[in-house]
Amino acid sequence: VSDGSKFKTYNSYESAVLAKKNASSIYQLSQLYFKDGLYERAVNLAKKDVSGDIRNLFVVAIGSRLLGYYDQSIDYYNRILATSPNQTEAKLGIGIAYKAKGEFSKALGYLKDYARSNPSQEVVKEIAELNELISSK
Repeated sequence: VSDGSKFKTYNSYESAVLAKKNASSIYQLSQLYFKDGLYERAVNLAKKDVSGDIRNLFVVAIGSRLLGYYDQSIDYYNRILATSPNQTEAKLGIGIAYKAKGEFSKALGYLKDYARSNPSQEVVKEIAELNELISSK
């Protein structure tokens, strides 16, 4: 059980990081939040990076997906793909988010695109399951 001192320390770090307006510092603190399972705090901090640093865009996209904010997650994955169209991890993430929303056809397209460069067994299995779900409708 925390006595709150950890969060006071986090608040101090966050104030210092935001005062610097440094994308790398924001990313590093967001990663610390992620490791502590503080996804919402990581997302909120990463959103404050106005530089468009791709690492912080990923923090928001992944954290939002884990929190169940699929539309926000998809929005941030699309921002990543707009600046870096060959970012395969963004394609995987957006596919997972669409699957979680129940938009299986969209999910399938992104997962197939991801699998072209990363044909892992797990993704191939997901593609087969999505094909089956779509064909049974």
